[in-house]
Amino acid sequence: MRRMSATLRITVCLLLFTAARTQAVHAATYKVPSGTYMQSCKDCTLGPGSSFSCTCNNKQKSPLSTSVDLSKCVTGSGGYYSLTNNNGSLVCDQHGTSSPSFPSAIKVPTGSYSVTCTNCSIDPGSSNYTCQCEGDGASTVYYINCPKDASGFNQLTNQDGYLICTR
Repeated sequence: MRRMSATLRITVCLLLFTAARTQAVHAATYKVPSGTYMQSCKDCTLGPGSSFSCTCNNKQKSPLSTSVDLSKCVTGSGGYYSLTNNNGSLVCDQHGTSSPSFPSAIKVPTGSYSVTCTNCSIDPGSSNYTCQCEGDGASTVYYINCPKDASGFNQLTNQDGYLICTR
């Protein structure tokens, strides 16, 4: 066997390190906050950073743009944040500090699934969206191919426990 030169060994190591690091960056899955806000808010975006933004109705049913800094919230069961719509403003159900990783900006799919599905997570690397849905339980959909509304949000529904694209 021939010996590899030091330069070639370093190059191979750097390539392997870069490939492993690239895959690690795409391995992140972000938990979408749960809570009663889902009944009166839409067009939610996770990120940039620890920001979570939505358009929420106030008591007069007027839509307002609002956001909450998730790093000021405490996670509940399963590591999910729980949020409430307080007259058009997103608020944490529990306050404190936390420091999970946050995305640069991800649009959370919208649709009727939010009424019957909870504990949702989004994996921007694989474009998978997973929730616990009434019916058969855990369901995953490749959301990137789902139709989008006028604001660019993918549309989903729960059909007998399965997340499906809204047509």
